[in-house]
Amino acid sequence: MGRLTNCSWIRPGTPLSSEFFSVINDELWLFLIPAVLTAILLALFLEEVGFFLRHVQSSRRQQLYLWILGLYPVIALASLIALYIPRSSSVCIFISSLYHSITLLKFMDITRSSLNWMLAAVLQLSVVRSILFFVTLVLWTDEQYNFADVDSINPNLIVNGIIGVSTFLSFYGHLLFYKATKGPLRGHNLGAKFVCIIVVLVLCGLQGGILETLVSLKVVPGTPPFSPGLMVLTLVFMLSSVIYHYAVIVEMFCIGLYARHTFRRVEPGLLDACEKEEEPYTGVVEATDKAVQTDAASVLGLRRPWSRGEGGSGGGGVNNLSYQSDSEENLCKIEHVPLHCFPFPLPPSLQCSGKPDKEANLRRPPRADDLNLTSIRCKSLQASKYNFNDYEVDYLCDLKTDKNNKELYLVKWKGFPHVDNSWEPKSNLKCTKLMKEFHQDLAQAMRRQHGRSRMVPKQLDKEMSSALVQRAKQRKSLAHWEAHLNETRSHPGRILVLNDVDQEGPPCDFTYINNYSVGQGIVLNEMALGCECKDCALEPLNGCCPGASQHRMAYNQRGQVKVRAGQPIYECNLQCLCSTECPNRVVQRGIQYDLCIFRTANGRGWGVRTTQHIKKNMFVMEYVGEIITTEEAEKRGHLYDRQGSTYLFDLDYVEDVYTVDAAYKGNISHFVNHSCRPNLQVYNVFIDNIDERLPRIALFSTRSILIGEELTFDYKMQIDPVDTESTRMDSSFSLAPLSTNPSSPKKPIRVECRCGSDSCRKYLF
Repeated sequence: MGRLTNCSWIRPGTPLSSEFFSVINDELWLFLIPAVLTAILLALFLEEVGFFLRHVQSSRRQQLYLWILGLYPVIALASLIALYIPRSSSVCIFISSLYHSITLLKFMDITRSSLNWMLAAVLQLSVVRSILFFVTLVLWTDEQYNFADVDSINPNLIVNGIIGVSTFLSFYGHLLFYKATKGPLRGHNLGAKFVCIIVVLVLCGLQGGILETLVSLKVVPGTPPFSPGLMVLTLVFMLSSVIYHYAVIVEMFCIGLYARHTFRRVEPGLLDACEKEEEPYTGVVEATDKAVQTDAASVLGLRRPWSRGEGGSGGGGVNNLSYQSDSEENLCKIEHVPLHCFPFPLPPSLQCSGKPDKEANLRRPPRADDLNLTSIRCKSLQASKYNFNDYEVDYLCDLKTDKNNKELYLVKWKGFPHVDNSWEPKSNLKCTKLMKEFHQDLAQAMRRQHGRSRMVPKQLDKEMSSALVQRAKQRKSLAHWEAHLNETRSHPGRILVLNDVDQEGPPCDFTYINNYSVGQGIVLNEMALGCECKDCALEPLNGCCPGASQHRMAYNQRGQVKVRAGQPIYECNLQCLCSTECPNRVVQRGIQYDLCIFRTANGRGWGVRTTQHIKKNMFVMEYVGEIITTEEAEKRGHLYDRQGSTYLFDLDYVEDVYTVDAAYKGNISHFVNHSCRPNLQVYNVFIDNIDERLPRIALFSTRSILIGEELTFDYKMQIDPVDTESTRMDSSFSLAPLSTNPSSPKKPIRVECRCGSDSCRKYLF
C-alpha cells in the first residue's frame, strides 16, 4: 500500500492547481479567455431553457432539445475545471464522455433489433473509457504510467490506440442514433444538427490522444503563447492537456453557437400553429378551413385533424390502435403520451344529449378522462390516431401477407424520408391510383423475372422489392419532369410523359425551350414593316406578307398548308396590323395538340406520339434549338460522333451558314424519331426575321394521323424541286452522319434504321 500511495512522481509531471497558477501568472489573461467563453455558453444555455419552455409545448421535445444543447456547456465546463485543476483531467474527460452517452441514450426510441446494436456501439465508448480510466489511475499511482513516454512498451500508446478504435466503433451507433432522432430533430438543417453531435464525439474522443502523441513526439513545438517557465513545468504532460482542454472550450463555444441557431430554426412558427388549432370549431368545415402552414409547421406535419389530404392518403388509422409495424426501420410504437398542438373532438358522452351546451361544438385539448389508455403515435412523423389520415402517400414500396392473410403495404410517406416508411393494411389507404399502379408494376416485374404472371407470394424477395421501389421513383421523377415541361411550355398543347418499357428516367442536361436560342455572335434582324390588311385571306397578293415576298398564301381557312414541300412560307409578323386570329399566323401560335413523350420498345429511345387526331397538312410542331455557326457545328459534330448521336440541323435555305443544335436545348421535336415513311414534313417558315439564312423549321402532317400513332420525319428527307424558288431550299434534311474518325468524314458509321416501315432503307446514314 505504501508503494501504491506514493505519488511523488506526480509533482514534476502533473502540478497542483496552485503551482499551475503561480507559473502562468504572466499569461493569466490568456487563461481567462476560456472562463469567459464557458460563462457565455452557460448564460446562453439558460436563455435557451427559457426559450424552449416558452415556445415548445411538448415536454418530451423540451427535454430532447435541452439535453443536446446542454452538451456544449457541460463539456466546456468540464474542460475548464480540468484546465485549472490539472490532476482532475482524466475525471473531467470521463464525465464529458458519460454525459455524451447519456444524451444519446435519451433518444433511443427505436426498434428492438437495432436498439441492441446502438447500445453496444455507443455505450461501449463509456465502458471502455471507464475501464481505461481505472487502469491508468492504478498505473499512475504505481509510477508505471507516463504520458511523455510513447514507446512500444509503455501503456500510453496502447491506451490511446484503444480509445481511438472505440471511438470509431461508436460511429455506427451514432448512425443509428441519427435515424432515431430524425423525428425530434425534424426541420431545417437536420444534417447540421447531427454533424454537431458527431463533431463533439470526434473532438472529445480522438483529439486528446492525438495531441498527447504529437507533443510527446515534439511535432507540436513548445512555443508561445506559453512562457518558458510554463513549458518546463508542462512539457511532459501539461502541454498536451492544456492545449486539449483549451481547444475543447473554444470548439464547444463555436459549435454551441451554431447548434443554437440550427435548433431554433425549427420552432418559431410552432406556437402560432398551436394557437390557431385552439380556435373554436363551429361544426361546419369550410374548404379553406386549414391551419396556416409555416415553414416549421409544414415540416413537422401539423394539420387540422378534420382536413382531408388530396391525392393518395392514409386513412382508417383511428380504428387501428393495436397496429404496430414490424419493420426494422419504423419508429412507430404504441405508447401513452399527451399529444400537444392537436385539437380533439369532444367524446360522444360530453356532446349534446337533449340539452343545449355552449361548449358542445368546441374543440379543445384532451383531458385524461377523454383519452384511451393507449394512443397510437409515430414519433418521427409527429402522427397520432387523430391526424393519421392527413398524411399523403408518396408511393408504395413493398407488399406482404401476414399470418391472417391480410395484405400489408410498405408506404413511403410524402415529405418524409425512407426511414419513416411503415407497413399499412389496405383499409388504411385511400390511394386507389397509386395502388393500381403498384400492382401493374408488380405484375410487370414478375413477368420480367419469371417469364409469366404468377401468384403474388406472401413475401416479396429483395430483388423484386428493389425493382418496385426503383419503378416508383422513376414514375415520380417522370411526373416531376412532365410537370416541369408543362410549366415551361408556352404553347396550348399539353405534354405527357410515359415509360412502360425500362427504368430510364428524364434525360440529363436537356433544357426545354419554346423558341430559338441564339448563340454567340448571331443577331436576329426583326422585320421593320408589316402588312396593313384588314383580312389577309382576301388580300394575299395586295400587300400582305406572302404577296410582298412574291409568294401566295400558304394556308387555307382551316390552317392547312396548301403549298408543296420545298416552297417557303411567309407568315404575318409583329409589325402587321392583323390580329392573332389571322389565318396567316399558324406556326407562331405554337403546338396545338396534346403530345406524349414515350419510351419505345425496340431500342429507339424516346419517341413522340399524338393523343389527338391530326388531320392532313396541319401544323404539328416546330424544330427549335440553339442557333450556331457552321464552324461551331463542325466542332460539336465531332463530339456528337463520339457520343453516337447528333441533333444538328443545317439551315441552308440560301447558303450553309447557320445550324440548329437541339442536343441540349430544344422542344418536344428533340424526341421525334426517324422513319423512312414519315408522317411529318419539313417546311421553311419566315415570320419575324428577315434573314433568309435563318428560317424557322416547321413540321406539318403529310396524312391523317390517328390517336396514339407515333410522329416521325425522315432524317434524310429528299425534296423534289417544283420550281425555281424551291431549288433554293436544301434538297435534303440530314442529321450529321457518324464517322469513325472525325478527320475522315468520308468514312461514316452505318447506323441501323429500326423504323419498321415497308420502304425502310435499313440504314439512317
